[in-house]
Amino acid sequence: LTSGHTGVVAAEIGPKGIDKAAGVIRLAQHLGVDASEVLAMGDGANDRRLLEWAGMSVAMANADADTKACARDVTDASHAEDGVARYLEELLAD
Repeated sequence: LTSGHTGVVAAEIGPKGIDKAAGVIRLAQHLGVDASEVLAMGDGANDRRLLEWAGMSVAMANADADTKACARDVTDASHAEDGVARYLEELLAD
């Protein structure tokens, strides 16, 4: 059993070794997609393993220092400030 705290209003509890990363890794393997082709975004401890695994990873501005350290990039906007959308708009504009 593993557990995690994602904020004041949410907690995650599940089988050991099953988390967001496990699901995305399994799906990527099934589809034949390499980690280098995956973009992951997150802002909490429950996102860290996925951010470390993905070829492109972005932490939101509101993420804690440990989560930011797992990502290859950090947005200048929080999740509440549409950090994901703003990052994708900038990425796709290039």
